[in-house]
Amino acid sequence: MLDEPASNLHSSAQKKLLNAINELSDKSLVIYSTHSHHLINPDWLAGAYVIMNEYMTEENLSGNINLQEGAKISAIKYYRYVGKGLGSDKVSYFQPILDALDYQPSTVEPIPDIIILEGKNDWYALRYFEEVILKRTNKLNFYPGAGRDKLYEIIRLYLAWGKSFIVVLDGDDGVKSKESYIKEFGDFVKNRIFTIKDALNKAVALEGLIGVMDQRALYDFVFGAKSYNECKKKNPKKIKENLNYALNQLQFQKKEVSLNKTTKDNIEKLLGFMVEKLKIVNSG
Repeated sequence: MLDEPASNLHSSAQKKLLNAINELSDKSLVIYSTHSHHLINPDWLAGAYVIMNEYMTEENLSGNINLQEGAKISAIKYYRYVGKGLGSDKVSYFQPILDALDYQPSTVEPIPDIIILEGKNDWYALRYFEEVILKRTNKLNFYPGAGRDKLYEIIRLYLAWGKSFIVVLDGDDGVKSKESYIKEFGDFVKNRIFTIKDALNKAVALEGLIGVMDQRALYDFVFGAKSYNECKKKNPKKIKENLNYALNQLQFQKKEVSLNKTTKDNIEKLLGFMVEKLKIVNSG
């Protein structure tokens, strides 16, 4: 158990410490508290808690605090913290953790090129395929949005910063959203917003690029043999939600599942499309 480890160190040293914690946690349980965004691993958010004093209000923080206020300390699981709307969801799925840490980017902080995705499920899925299945060495910076129609703020930020980005939406419902963003921002984003249909000529969501046999393999790897077929019979609407959870867990645990070439080729082509479009944006 560590309390505020390396809080006084440079950001690069904190990142090295995060790697050390990762190695230590391989065979041990590590619990630590931090106020530093450099010590937050996105892969660990499923086990993260936000510690709050529920009596601490904006008025208190402005200096109007007295000894009679007392304290009510709560530990809220991060996913519940997001779900209750206690953190802002306007910028990205990870914004609430930055809100909780009171983080603001420095004016001299390097801002990476990013690929803005619809949400966390796309982020987990593409990270899993990129790192675990395809083992690509040149990793892309995926940015999980807060929903297909809630990407306006992050687009505005990157336009204001003059930094490179593209948006990749689902190939079905994402087509209308693409038109809405182009209508809002005009030519500034016309060649930056795409759908899976643009990339592979398939009017599907991301999971539609994963063959049915492979969906079953991923699902059963996490939930147990024949779980996919059982769920399909009893509650078919639950398949997508559970598949997203399975990809989340597989990415977190770095577990490789044997998949068909067609599925891997689909994801490889999508990633290649993203790389190509980012190059065009940067060359412009």
